[in-house]
Amino acid sequence: MKTDDQLTGAAKAARTTGSILRIEHHVSDYPSWKAAFDADPLDRSRSGVIGYRVMRAADDASSVMIDLEFASTGQAEVMRERLQTLWQGPASTFIRDPRARVVDVIEGGATEA
Repeated sequence: MKTDDQLTGAAKAARTTGSILRIEHHVSDYPSWKAAFDADPLDRSRSGVIGYRVMRAADDASSVMIDLEFASTGQAEVMRERLQTLWQGPASTFIRDPRARVVDVIEGGATEA
């Protein structure tokens, strides 16, 4: 993922506008999950994803969160629907309790050191 200084156009605007699809679930095997994520079965770029972040809970390594950044709420909603279909298929073998929620970015910024 690019740093804020490397972003241009729609990607920079999405940092302070746009929508995020926040995904949360538990994984039984992180390396297998990560390989599936990296295989990109839903083609994030062609689906309108302009940035993403993968996180794991500090107190529970099986708890994974993903933020997918979109320029519009509509794109995020479509991706959420596609994810729900994916979760009912092959992904169900190594994830549990999947949730996804679309949130709108209201403000963004950085603190000074």
